[in-house]
Amino acid sequence: MLEARIRDLESRLPRCNVIDINSMSGDTVAFGATVEIRDLETEETKKFTLLGADEADYKNGSISVHSPMAQALLGKEEGEEATVNAPRGQVEYQIVSVRYNGREA
Repeated sequence: MLEARIRDLESRLPRCNVIDINSMSGDTVAFGATVEIRDLETEETKKFTLLGADEADYKNGSISVHSPMAQALLGKEEGEEATVNAPRGQVEYQIVSVRYNGREA
C-alpha cells in the first residue's frame, strides 16, 4: 500500500508547479486567497484559504480549490454573491473579504 502511494506521488510530481502565495494579490477570489463569506440565510460567517487538494485541510482553515465551495467563489470579488450546491440544498453566500497573505486584496 505504501509503495502504491509513493508511485502515485512520483507520477504527479512532474506536473506540479510551486506557487508562492506570498507574492499573490488581486481583488478576485483565486488560488491562495483567504476568503471570508457570510451565509445569507443564517448570517453565519466562515473563513478559509483556497489551496490545492493535497494541501487542503478544513479543520485548519483551508479547502481545495476544486471543491464545490471554491468553484462557486472563484473569480468573484468582495461584496458579490455565490450559490453553492450543499447537502441542505442551494446556499447563498456573500463574499465579505478577499485577502492574500494576510493583506486585503
